[in-house]
Amino acid sequence: MTKVFLVGTADCESDMLLAIYANKEKALVAYHENRLELLEQAKHSFEWSKERAKKDLEENKDYEGKPYSDDMITYLKDQAENGDSMYLDMIKNLSEEDPDKMSNYPSDTPYLREEIVIE
Repeated sequence: MTKVFLVGTADCESDMLLAIYANKEKALVAYHENRLELLEQAKHSFEWSKERAKKDLEENKDYEGKPYSDDMITYLKDQAENGDSMYLDMIKNLSEEDPDKMSNYPSDTPYLREEIVIE
């Protein structure tokens, strides 16, 4: 029996195996590279959510071309100022460096799993 270390990303609908390592230290390096890439994506999406809300406020039209309701305008103003809280949660979650404590469900979650290969 041989130990291997799986590095990948999973969410509520999928699992993407990125690499298999025989060495845990190398697997940890790959895990952190993957985690940091996901963290950067979350930061980018957070900033995008603010910009998108600002653009929507300027246009002041829904998908049917009608002006936004007061409730929607309030929501968009909050988004433009504070960003989407989902991305803030993802940024917080993906900032966790310990693979055993990582939890970002249902969004993309990096993982490092130890498995046994039976020869």
